[in-house]
Amino acid sequence: MDVSREHARIRRDARHGTFFIVDLSTLGTTVNGVRLPRGYEDADGTKRENGIETPLTTGSRIGLADTIYLDFDILRR
Repeated sequence: MDVSREHARIRRDARHGTFFIVDLSTLGTTVNGVRLPRGYEDADGTKRENGIETPLTTGSRIGLADTIYLDFDILRR
């Protein structure tokens, strides 16, 4: 399997209730078939996040290394 332990991270902005995804992998993450920009820079073997996040909406399909696919839904209470 080509999915790492921390392949991507989903973050919720509590103030606005919106969700974002960050690609932290070497093999890539997609949302609705579109490859996400890498969310980190590799400097001298050290990963440093670069702040690039992609918004997620309900119904988004997340692909991890073109191996595992997740359907993302936002449940409102």
